[in-house]
Amino acid sequence: MKKLMLLLAIVALASLSLAADEGIVGKKGQTLPYVDQPAAPAGGTRADVEYSTTGTMDEPATTGGSSDGWGSHFIAAWANLSGQDVYVVEFGWPCGGPGPVDWVVWLTDGGMPGSPGTQTFTGQFTPTGSDPDELPPSQYSYIDVSTAGVVVPPDMVMYFGYENPGIGGQIDFNGTDTWAWYEGMWDPDQGWGRTAVLQFKGNYDTVATEPTSLSRVKALFR
Repeated sequence: MKKLMLLLAIVALASLSLAADEGIVGKKGQTLPYVDQPAAPAGGTRADVEYSTTGTMDEPATTGGSSDGWGSHFIAAWANLSGQDVYVVEFGWPCGGPGPVDWVVWLTDGGMPGSPGTQTFTGQFTPTGSDPDELPPSQYSYIDVSTAGVVVPPDMVMYFGYENPGIGGQIDFNGTDTWAWYEGMWDPDQGWGRTAVLQFKGNYDTVATEPTSLSRVKALFR
């Protein structure tokens, strides 16, 4: 029995690798052909805090997931261990589709967030890339949220991401967990051999647009 389970695990891992090679954009085997893409240009300005799920800011996507086959939303988690309030000023991710769609933020004490529609902060953006069939999506959308009052207090976890406009950028799983909203749950991308490409920038000393926004956020977790 142990040998059988090991064989099944090996077959499953091989299938995930094959899926990435064949341009799988949906969890039921939906595919799109790959398109050769130039390197994505760097965007925005430096900030006190810069985080990307890839480990490198502005890293190009190498594959992607469709909105109807992979997930309607992509999210990642970032824990504020800095000891200071972090004011988010920019989000960025490669994606394609007509838009407009939502960017979303939940603040939690570490647990997974609720369903889309329950987020702590949200806004809309129109993707820079308009083609939902471009795989991988080559263009980053950079969203200026410096006036949105998104504040991450110390020791809180920010789940951040976006509504998939058609195709969302991913890379092969690199050890960083991301999730997609699929069939009524936050489905881990790790189980499918992927990591969604998501990044943000923030500062320690930006004044919140609304004077009460920081106290309002902290009050949620008393």
